[in-house]
Amino acid sequence: YIALLGGFFIGWITFDLLLPANFFRWILLPLLAMLSVGAAWLVQAAGLHFYARRRRLFLALGSLSAAVLLILAANAGCLFLMLLNLLLQLFCAIGSMFGGRRERSAEELLSQLLGLRSFLRSARPETLKKLHEADNMYFYRMLPFAEQLGVAAEFSRRCAVLPCEPCPWLMDSGVMPATSRDFYHLYRQIMAAVRKEPVILSGPAAVEKENTYV
Repeated sequence: YIALLGGFFIGWITFDLLLPANFFRWILLPLLAMLSVGAAWLVQAAGLHFYARRRRLFLALGSLSAAVLLILAANAGCLFLMLLNLLLQLFCAIGSMFGGRRERSAEELLSQLLGLRSFLRSARPETLKKLHEADNMYFYRMLPFAEQLGVAAEFSRRCAVLPCEPCPWLMDSGVMPATSRDFYHLYRQIMAAVRKEPVILSGPAAVEKENTYV
C-alpha cells in the first residue's frame, strides 16, 4: 500500500506539471493520479510474474505501463522521481515474495495441512475402505476438516465407495442420506444456515432445513 500511495503522489506531481492551468485540471488530476496507481500496481504484478515466469499478459501490461510513466515523467521534467517510484514498486514486489521467514514448527504444520488436503481430495478407494474398516465414522470425522481445507466436495465424492453409516452427530426427521455425497449436500445446507448464508437445496438428500437439527 505504501508503494501504491507513492505511485499516487508521483502521478499527481507528473500530471500537475503536464496539465494546463485551467479549471478542468482539478477534475482530471485526481483521475489521472488514480490511473497512475493502477499503472504502479501493474508494474508490481509484472515484477512478481517475471520471477515466476508466468502470465505474460501481466509482464506485457506492466512493461507498457512503466514505459508510459517514464515518457510522461520525462516530458514533465520529473524523470528521476518516476524512476524512484518504479524501483519502489519492484522492491515491494520482491519483498512480497521473500519477505518474512516461517518458524520451523509453522512450516511443519503447513506441510502437514497441505499433505492432509492433498490426501482428502485424491485418496484412493482402497485406502478409504481400509480406513473405514478401522473406523466406520471416518467420513464423518474428516468431513469438517475437508470443509475447512476447501476440498469437502472432492472428499465426499471419493467416499462414495463407502457405506453410509448413520451419523452420530446429525439427526434429521426426514430420510437420512444414502450416500456420502447426499450427506455432504445436507451438511452444506446446515453450515450455510449456521453461517446465515443463502441455502441452496441440491441433491436427493436435500430436506427442509427447519426440520433439521444437530
